[in-house]
Amino acid sequence: MKKLELIIFLKQGKSKELKQTLQALNKILQEYGTSISIDELEESCCFCIIVRWESVAQMQHSLKRAEFEILSGAINSLCEKTIIRLDDVLIGNHISRLKDLHYE
Repeated sequence: MKKLELIIFLKQGKSKELKQTLQALNKILQEYGTSISIDELEESCCFCIIVRWESVAQMQHSLKRAEFEILSGAINSLCEKTIIRLDDVLIGNHISRLKDLHYE
């Protein structure tokens, strides 16, 4: 099991746009066997997204899909700060790092 956690701090007034993007992507990603949970934290400008896969191969396939490109673009344009953890290990603070990583 692989787990990706994204803590996203939004720019002021961008919550609605991110919610719309996440709702559309949630349905698509679940169709590909990806488990995704999205929580709006107490601060209205902060979200926690947790994505789980059964295998490394499934994760690599998902991260290369156009849907993740859309999510990356939304995060880049709507967020001030992002914290990215893979299996509870901090791997960076920019969403573009995900497609460049090599997983074991």
